[in-house]
Amino acid sequence: MATRNDVLHRELVSRIKKNDLYAYELFFNSYQRRLTSFANIYLKNNELTQEVIDSVYLKFWDDRSRLDEAKSIKIALFIETHRCIFHFLHHRKLDHVFTAELKSELLIRLHLINIDGDLLRQYEGD
Repeated sequence: MATRNDVLHRELVSRIKKNDLYAYELFFNSYQRRLTSFANIYLKNNELTQEVIDSVYLKFWDDRSRLDEAKSIKIALFIETHRCIFHFLHHRKLDHVFTAELKSELLIRLHLINIDGDLLRQYEGD
């Protein structure tokens, strides 16, 4: 037997699928605090957390036609939030690696420029 929450859930999903922004806002507000707390455990930065949560909600709005009234949006939201967090952390780690490689490359080039400058000054002095 379906509970009152199950019925409300199905109705909310059905309305979101029909582009009902008010239903989407209710949906957004009902999970905002829990998803933010969950994401902040990993990201430990309010601004980054909000960016991830916004991305999750935008994805859900874009994919609203595929929502299934029989399935739990709550579970799907947390799975998508988890996926976005790790996607973000993976790219952030790659950015750090790239930044470190770029920094090394720049230091090498600066060193070579200094050597070239010293050689040029020696050449001009001769």
